Amino acid sequence: MDSEPATPVSEPEMEIDTDVPTPTGDRAPDGEAGDSEENLTVEQIHAKYDEHYFRTCRIHRESTPLRPESEEEMMQQFGEIVGKILDAVKARDWGLVANWEGIMQCWNMLQYPISRPLRAKLAALFYALLTTPGIDGRLIHAFASSLYNLIENRKRLAIEDWQPDWRPLWELMQREYKLDRRADSTSSLASIYLHACGNINRFIPASEITPLLETFLSKLNITVPDTYLLHMGPLLALLPRTEPERYLPPLLTIWESLNSAIIDERMLSFLSTLAVRHIEPDERGEGGDWVRIREGQDGVGMWQDKTWRRIMGKCLRALNVPLAGSSGSSSTAAHADLASSTKAQRLHRPGSPIQSLSKIIVYSMAPDGPVKGATSGAGPSGTVTPNGIIASGMPASLGGGAANKGYLGGSKALESLDRLITSTESFFHPSNAGVWTVDLTNFINRITYEFLKRTKEEERKHCKTPPERRLTPLMRLSLVRSLKTVALLAMFSKDPVSVLNAQLALRNMALLEPGEIMPELVERAYEGLEVINETHRTTAVMSATAAVAAPLVNGSLWKDAGKHVAPLLELCLPGIDLNDPGKTMCSTLVVVAICQQIYISDLSLVDLDGVEISEEERALKNSSAAFADWVTMYIERVFTLIENLPEEGGRGNRTGGKSEDNVLKSVQSSVDVLCSHLSPTLFDFVLEMIYQYAKTTVRSNGVRAVGNLVLSLAKADPGKTIKRFWPLCRNRVREELENGASSIRSTSSGVGVPGDTALHWNLSILRGAFHFSCPELLKIKDEVIDLLALLIEKAKSERGYSYTSRIITKVMGALSTVYPAEYNLVNPEELDSEDFQKRHNKYWGKTYKAEEVNIKWHVPLDEETAFILDVLEKLIKPLTEKLDALLAEDATRDSAWRNDFVRFTAAAKATWAGLGSLYQETAKEGGMDMMDPKVDLQHFSPQGPHPQDCFVLTDPKDPRYQKVVALREAWGEVLHRASLSLLNSGNEDFTDVVTQIVRAIDGYMTEYGVQRSTYDSDHKRYNVTRELTRVWPKQKTFPRHIWVRRAYLHVLARKYQHSLFRKRSELDDRLISVLTEFSLSPYTRVRKSGQSVLLALSTTYVRSTHFILPKVFEALNPGTDPDRMKGALHVLGQKTTTAFVIQNWRFQARYMMAVLESSWQEKPSIQQLVSSIAQEILAALPEAVSATVMRDPHVVLPILDKAVNDIRLTSLIAGENEVLIAAVEACAMENLKRKESAYIDLLDKIVAVGNAPTTHWRYGQMAIRFLRVLLRRDRATNPEVAALFAKNVASDNPSTRRYSQLALEKVLELIKLRTMAQDTRQLFIESGQNPLKIKAPYPSAETFWENETSNHGPLYDKVPSGVLIMTASVDAYKPAPEIESGFEWEPDSHPTLAAIRAVVDDQWFNRLANLYSQESSGSGKDARHDNVRFIMRIFKVLEDEPMGRAITVLEPMMDDKDRFKQRAAAEMLAGVLRGSKNWPRKSTKQLWDWVTPKLPGIFDRITPDTLNYWEYFLTIVLSDRDPRRCAGLNFVIDRGLAVDFAGESAFKISNAVAAAGIVGAAWTMKFEPWTSRFLDLSWKNLGSGFAEVRTQVAANIEIFLNIQWHPLYSDVHTFADACRKHGVDALSVVNPAQLKRVESLADILPKLKETRLSGPKVNQSEYDKVGLSAMKWIWLRAHSSVAPSIYPYMQPLMQEALRMSELMDSSDLRSYAIGLLYILSAVTPSVQYVEPVMDALIEAVRTSPSWRVRLQVLPIMQVFYFRQLPILSDECSIRVLDVLVECLEDEAIEVREMAAKTLSGVIRCSQRHSILDLKARFVTAVHHVRLPPRTDAVYSASLRVLHAGVLGLTALIDAYPYTVPNWLPSLLPVLAEQSYEKPPISTTVRKCAANFRRTHQDTWHTDKNMFDEEQMQALQTIISGTSYYA
Repeated sequence: MDSEPATPVSEPEMEIDTDVPTPTGDRAPDGEAGDSEENLTVEQIHAKYDEHYFRTCRIHRESTPLRPESEEEMMQQFGEIVGKILDAVKARDWGLVANWEGIMQCWNMLQYPISRPLRAKLAALFYALLTTPGIDGRLIHAFASSLYNLIENRKRLAIEDWQPDWRPLWELMQREYKLDRRADSTSSLASIYLHACGNINRFIPASEITPLLETFLSKLNITVPDTYLLHMGPLLALLPRTEPERYLPPLLTIWESLNSAIIDERMLSFLSTLAVRHIEPDERGEGGDWVRIREGQDGVGMWQDKTWRRIMGKCLRALNVPLAGSSGSSSTAAHADLASSTKAQRLHRPGSPIQSLSKIIVYSMAPDGPVKGATSGAGPSGTVTPNGIIASGMPASLGGGAANKGYLGGSKALESLDRLITSTESFFHPSNAGVWTVDLTNFINRITYEFLKRTKEEERKHCKTPPERRLTPLMRLSLVRSLKTVALLAMFSKDPVSVLNAQLALRNMALLEPGEIMPELVERAYEGLEVINETHRTTAVMSATAAVAAPLVNGSLWKDAGKHVAPLLELCLPGIDLNDPGKTMCSTLVVVAICQQIYISDLSLVDLDGVEISEEERALKNSSAAFADWVTMYIERVFTLIENLPEEGGRGNRTGGKSEDNVLKSVQSSVDVLCSHLSPTLFDFVLEMIYQYAKTTVRSNGVRAVGNLVLSLAKADPGKTIKRFWPLCRNRVREELENGASSIRSTSSGVGVPGDTALHWNLSILRGAFHFSCPELLKIKDEVIDLLALLIEKAKSERGYSYTSRIITKVMGALSTVYPAEYNLVNPEELDSEDFQKRHNKYWGKTYKAEEVNIKWHVPLDEETAFILDVLEKLIKPLTEKLDALLAEDATRDSAWRNDFVRFTAAAKATWAGLGSLYQETAKEGGMDMMDPKVDLQHFSPQGPHPQDCFVLTDPKDPRYQKVVALREAWGEVLHRASLSLLNSGNEDFTDVVTQIVRAIDGYMTEYGVQRSTYDSDHKRYNVTRELTRVWPKQKTFPRHIWVRRAYLHVLARKYQHSLFRKRSELDDRLISVLTEFSLSPYTRVRKSGQSVLLALSTTYVRSTHFILPKVFEALNPGTDPDRMKGALHVLGQKTTTAFVIQNWRFQARYMMAVLESSWQEKPSIQQLVSSIAQEILAALPEAVSATVMRDPHVVLPILDKAVNDIRLTSLIAGENEVLIAAVEACAMENLKRKESAYIDLLDKIVAVGNAPTTHWRYGQMAIRFLRVLLRRDRATNPEVAALFAKNVASDNPSTRRYSQLALEKVLELIKLRTMAQDTRQLFIESGQNPLKIKAPYPSAETFWENETSNHGPLYDKVPSGVLIMTASVDAYKPAPEIESGFEWEPDSHPTLAAIRAVVDDQWFNRLANLYSQESSGSGKDARHDNVRFIMRIFKVLEDEPMGRAITVLEPMMDDKDRFKQRAAAEMLAGVLRGSKNWPRKSTKQLWDWVTPKLPGIFDRITPDTLNYWEYFLTIVLSDRDPRRCAGLNFVIDRGLAVDFAGESAFKISNAVAAAGIVGAAWTMKFEPWTSRFLDLSWKNLGSGFAEVRTQVAANIEIFLNIQWHPLYSDVHTFADACRKHGVDALSVVNPAQLKRVESLADILPKLKETRLSGPKVNQSEYDKVGLSAMKWIWLRAHSSVAPSIYPYMQPLMQEALRMSELMDSSDLRSYAIGLLYILSAVTPSVQYVEPVMDALIEAVRTSPSWRVRLQVLPIMQVFYFRQLPILSDECSIRVLDVLVECLEDEAIEVREMAAKTLSGVIRCSQRHSILDLKARFVTAVHHVRLPPRTDAVYSASLRVLHAGVLGLTALIDAYPYTVPNWLPSLLPVLAEQSYEKPPISTTVRKCAANFRRTHQDTWHTDKNMFDEEQMQALQTIISGTSYYA
C-alpha cells in the first residue's frame, strides 16, 4: 500500500482546436461529398492530428508561470518509467507493473505528448496484460483503465496503428460466464472485459465481421434468455462500426423477434453509435453511405423504413408514458429478462435508452423530403413559408391537401420526432406529472443537446458531413418550435430532476434559436419574479434564467441581450431570504450565472463621442444605470441575511444546520463573482459598505460570514482590502487583547465567550483580508509580525488561538504560493483598454481559446520570501524554544501548561502548513528502506516525476534554504521529543495535547507540495464549473475564468507530483514510530487521530506500512491490553491496509494467525472487530494473490513478451540490460521461493488451529474459510487441509458444515482442473481437455432415441444451446471404459485424494445423511443445491468407490415418509447420479440397475410436501445429459403420454404432466421427437377438469413449442440472406402446426359457448376451461423472450377474447382475456402484425352486438393505437378515426362517452390534421338537430345525434388540455347553446367546461386573449356564473 499510493486522477483535457483537413477519397454512390480542398492521405491526416495534439499539450504547459521541462527531458523520464514497467513484466511481478502504471498516469498529468507509435505499442502491452489469465482482478481493472486512457482519443490512435485480436478477451469472458459455482471464490470480471470489448472495437477490421458473427450467433437461442443476454453484449461491443450493411439485417431480425429490455438497451446503444459514425465518412473516406447501408431502399437516415418505425416505437415505450390507468409504461420485456441468471442480469449495461434514441433521431435528420406546408415546388431544402410552421410546431393548415403531405422542416426524422412529442404533449404538464416526467424531460434535453452538438459540428470549417445532409435553418427552427411548448410546460414541474432537464433543454434551444426562446423565458421570468404565486414557480424561473444567462447577456447570441440584465437582477433581490434556503440559492445562482459574464458599471454616464449605436445597445446602456443601486441593495440583503443567522449551538457550535451552510456558501460564491466583476468605482463603494458594516457591527453568529465577505473583496483587489481593513482590525485586536479578550484558557471547542466576540470578528476579517499577497501586505510586514506575536502570546482561548493559526496559515500561503492574481472577464490588457471602458457590453459573455488567454499570476518575490523568513525567525524559532522549555522534566504540567503547549504548537503547525511550497526537499537519507536485497531491487523503488520550478527555494546552497531546513528540522525534533515525553511520562491522558501533537506531525510530514485532497477538490470544482459553461463536447472556447482555473489546476498537478513516493529520513521514522504508539493508545480520541494520520502517511511515504507493521503486530500478542489490541485491529482493519497486508507474503501469515489467535481476548467489542476483519481478509484474498505460477519469470506468455519486445525496439526505451535482467530474475525467483515457503508454513499453522480441540467453533470456522480462499490451482492441495475440510463436512454446526462443504468442493474442482489442463493458460481459463471428450457431428434429435443405452457413442451431454447457426461439429463424449476408470488424476493430487478417502467412510456417510435429514431453519420447501453439487463432486472425483456406502445410506431414506428424509434422499441421489457420468460402464450400470426399479415407486409416493424435492431431482439429473445416460427415467415420458386426464386425482395428473414438462425443459432439443405427441395431447386436454392441471398443461405447451424452435441455418451468410428476404419470418418464430391448432380452437370455441353452463357450474363449462387454458398459455408466452410471436396466435382468437371479456360470471376468464388484450400493447410486434390486430379491434367495435364488448374494446384500441403509433399507416389511422366517430352515435351512452374520450386521445396524439373537418361535421350536427318532444318516436335518435355532435366538440376541446388553438374559441358559443339542454347533453357540456377551467388555469392570463367578448360570455354561461375568468 505504502509503495503504491492511490493513482492520481489524470488532468482533464479540453479541446483547443480540432479543425483538421478532410481527405479527398472516393465518395459513396449517393454522391456525398465533403468540402475539403486538400488532398491528404490518411498518414498525412494522422500527422496533422499529432501536430495538433503536441500543440495542445504545449499550450497547456505554457499557460502557467512555471518553467516546464523540455519535451526531450520529459520523454526521457517517460522512457525510464516504461522501461520499469517492462522490467516488472519480465519479472512477472504484476503488482509492480500496476505501481509503475500509476506512475505513468502521474507523468500524463504533466501534459506531455506520447507519440503515436509508442502509444500503439503501449496499448498492445496493456491489452496483453488485460488478457493474461491468473492476475488479480484489481490489477486487471487498473490495466483496463490504462488501456482505455491510451486509446480513448480517436485522433491519437487509429486502426492503422493497432489491430488487437479479440479472441483472447472472449476466452476470458467465457471463463467468467462459467463462474456460477459457489465453490469458486473468484469474483467476476465479465463487466470489465465487456467494457474493454467496447473500447477496442474501432481497432477491429471489417474482415473480422464474419468470424464474429459465426462465433456469437451460433450460440444464440432466443427462447433461452441466458444465451442472448450473455452473447449479444460482447458481439455488439466488438463488431466494427464499418460496413454495417453486412450485419444489420441479422441483428435487426433477432432484435425484432426478442422481448428483452436489456437487449433493447444494448441494441439502441449500438445503433446510436452507428448513426453517429455514419453521418459522415471517416478520414479514410469510408462510411457514411446511407443508401448502401439501407441496401437501396427508402428510409430515414441510414435506416430502412421498417427499422425506423421500430426505433420510434421503442422510443415511445422508453418514455414510460402511462396508459389505461397504469403508473407507467406497461411492458413484459423486463419480466422476460428475469428468467435469466444473475450473472446475465448483472453484466455491464449501456444505461438509459433515451440518450441512445436521441442520438439516433438527431443523427438521422437530413433535408430528405418536401417541407410540410410548402408549395409543391419546394424541395428538401425549400424555404420557410408563412404557413409552414406555427408556434406549436404543427402545420399551420390543419385541413387536407397536398401541402400537408410533406415533413416538418423537410426532414422525415424531424417529422417523426414532432409526432412523438405531439402524442405525449399532455404528459409534460405539471398537473399530469408522474414517474414518466423525468424520462420525458430527459428526452427533450438529450434531443436538444444532440441537435446542438451536431449543429456546432457542422459549423466547423472542415466538417465532413455532406452538404446535402446537413441541418438547415428551417430544421433548426422547426425543432425549437416543436419542443418549445412542452419544455416551457415542464419547466414548472415540482420534480427537481424534471425541472433541471427542462431548463437544460431550454438553454440548448436558446442557443439554437434565441429569438424563439428568450422572449418567452424573459416574459415568464418577469411574471414569476414580480408576482409570487407559488414558490416552486419562482425558483423555477430563477434557475431557468441562470441556465440561459449566456444569450441573456451576449449580444452576438441574441439581439436583445443585456437590457434585461439589470431588471432581472433587481427582481431577484427579494429571493435573498434565510427563511427560504431554496429560493436564496436560486437567487445567488442567477447572480453568479449573469455576473460572471458581465462587467458591472454604469454605461449611461459614458460619452461615446458621437458613435452611433443601436436601439438595443442604447436600452442596455440606460438600464446599466441601475447597477449601482442593485449592488447596494444586494449587499444590504446579504447583511440582513447574516444578521438573521441562528445563534451558535448544537453539535460543533455551528450557526445553523446544513441548509444554512449551503445558503452561506451560495451567497459567498455570488459575492466572490460580484466583487471580481465590479468597476473600480463600484468596487470602492462595496468595499466601503462592507467596511462600515464590519466597523459598526459585531455579531457572534456572523463571524465566519463577515470574514468571507472580506475574502471576496481580497480576491478582487487584495491591496485595497488590506489598506482599508488593516488599521481598523489591528487597533481593535490590540484593544480587545488589552481588555482581556481571549484570556480565559481553554483547549477544547465550545460556545465562545460573549466578551471575545469582537476579537473573533476582527480576526475573521483579517483571515479574509490576508488570503492573497500584494505590495500593501509587504508594507505592513513588521506590524503584521508584531500583531501575530501578540496574538500568539495573548489569545489563550481555543477560538482565539485557532483564528490566529488560520491567519498565519493564510499569510504564509499567500506569500509562498503560485496562484492566479485575478479572474477577470477579459485579459488584463483588454480590461485597461479605452474601448472596454466605454463599451464593455460588447465583451459580455466573451469566450476565449486557450492560446488567447493571458493570466496575471502571483509568483513569490524575494521580498515575500524575506517576510516568511522573518516570521520563522521572529515567531517560530522562539515558539520552538518555548515548546522545548515546556518539555523540561521539572515543568509543572497543569492546565496552564497544557494551554501553552497546545496554542504554541497550533501556531507553529499553522505556519508550516502554509509553507508547503517554500522549499524543495533534497533526497532524504537515514530512513530504514525496509528492503531485502535478495527479493527487493532498488531498481523498482517507486520514483515519480518531479517537475521543476514548483518551489520558492530550490538551491540547497542558498543560505535562506539552509535556514528554513534547519528550522523545520528543529520543529520536527521538538515534535518527536514532545511525543516521547508524553508517552514516557504517562501523560497520554492529556488528549488535547496529544491530538494537537498528532495534527502537528501530520502537517510536518504531509504538508509538502499539494495534497491529494487539495488537488481533488480543485479538480472537482474545475469540472463542475467547466460543465456549467460547456455547450457541446468538442467546444474549444470557454469563458476566461475556466481557462484560468485550468491553468491553476496544472500548477497544482505539477506540485502534486512532489507529494508522492516520498522517501523517509531518520527523523521521519522516529515520528512514524510515535504515531504508531498513539494509534494504539487506550484513549479513543487519540487513537482515531493517530490512525487517520498513519493512513495518510502510508499513501505518501514509500514503505512506511512495512515500517509500522511489526509494532502493530506486537500489539496483537496474547496478554496485550484490550484497548491497545483494539487500536492495532483498527489500524490493520482499514480496507486499504488489509488489502496491502494480506497480499504481501511477508505479513500475510502474521496477520492471519494474529486474527485466528485472538480468541484469548473475550471482550465483545474486540470479538466483533475480529469478525469484521476476517470478512475483509476473505474479500482481499482472491486466488490470484496466492498463486505463484503466473509470477514465475520463466512462465511463457508469448503475446505479452512480444508486446514487451516491440516496445524495447523503440528508441526512447533502453534496451535490455543483461545484468539487470539477471538480477530481476534472481530476485523474482527468490521472492517466489520465500512466498511458497511462507504459504506452506501458513497452511500448516491454520490447519493446526482448525484441528486443535481447544479452538472455539467460531475460530474453527474462520480457519476453514481462510484455508478455502488460500487454495490454489497451481499447487496440489495439502492433504491435511483436505482432511480437515472432509472431517468438518459432517460437523453438527450448520455454518461450519456449509463452509467445509464449499471448501472441499473447491478442492475436488481444483483436482479436476489440474488434471485436465495441458498448460498454464488452460489451467486459469478452465479450458482443459476431458480425456473422454471428442468432437462429433452435430446430432439430430432422433440420434438420442435410436439406441437407448450409453454403450454406443458419441454421447452428447451439452449440445450447444444456440440453434440459429449450425456448427459443423460439437463437443461430445465417447463411452467410458467398461471396467477401468477413464481418468487418471494428476499424481500430485493423489495424497489429497487419499486423505479424503480416509475420512469419507461408512460412518461419515451415515452422519452426513442424518445431518441432511434434519429439519432446516427455513421453510424446507425446496431442495438445497449446495448439497447436490457437493455430493456430485465427491462422486465425480472418487468415482464409484463410495457407491456401496451411498446405496446403503439411501435405501432406507428413499422409503421413509418423513419429508426431510425425502429431501435428503433426493439431494444425495441426484448428486450420485449426476456424479456418475464418467464412471466405468459396469459401475454405472450397477447404479442404474439398482435405482431404476425404485424410481417409479418413489414418484408414486410423492406427496405435496415432497413434490418440489423430486421435481428438482429430475431437473438436476437430466439437465445437460444425453438421454441414453438416464434411460432409467424414461418411465416419466411413458407416464406423461399415458396419463388419464379424466382421473379423479388432480395431484397425480398434475405430477405426471409436470414431470413430462421438466424432462422436456431439461433435455431441450434432445426431447424433440416427443414434442409433437405431447403437444397434441396437451391441446386435446386444455379442458381438463382440474385447474392446476390446466395451468401445467399451458406451461408444457410453451416448453414443447420452444423445444421445436431450431432454424439451424448452415452458415452466417445464409442466415443473413434469409433475414434480408424474409425479415423476422427467417427465424420461424411461429410454429405452423401450433398455429393450426389455434385456428381449430378458434373454430371450436363459439360452438362450445353455445353449450356453456350457467350459474354456479359455469366454471365447469368446457368453453371456460378450454378458453382459460389457451389464454394462460398465451399469457405465459407474452411474458417470455419470444413474446412478439403471440400476435399470429392471438389473431384467430381475437374475437373470442373480446367476447370472453364481457363474461361477468367468470372472473378468471374475463381477467385473462382483458389482460391479454392490453398485453398486445405492451409487446412490441413485428410490423406485419400491427394493422391486422387493429383491424380486428375495429371490426369488433362495428360488429359486436354487445355494448359491453364495444365499451371494453375502445380503451384497448386507444392504448394499442398509442403504442403502435409510429408503425400504423395513415390509412389505418383514418379507419380508427372513422369508427370512433361512428361510436359517438352508439345506442349506449357509456359507449358514446368512451368513444369521445378515445377520440380526444387519438386526436391529441396524431390526427390533428383532421380537426377542421371534424369540427365542421360536429358543428353541423349540433346546428341541424332540434330535439322533438320526449314522446316523439324519433326523440331517442335525435338525442343520440345531438349528443354525438356535442361529444365530438368536447372531444376536440379536450384534445388541447393546455393550449388554446385558434379554432377553439368559436366552439364555445355553440356549446353554450346546449348547456341548458336535457341530460346527458348539458352534463357533457358542463363537464367539458370544468375540465377546461382546471387545465387552463395556469396559463389563463395569456389564453384569455384568444377569446372575444361573445366567446368569454359563452364560457361564463357554460360555467354557470363563476367569477374565475372575470
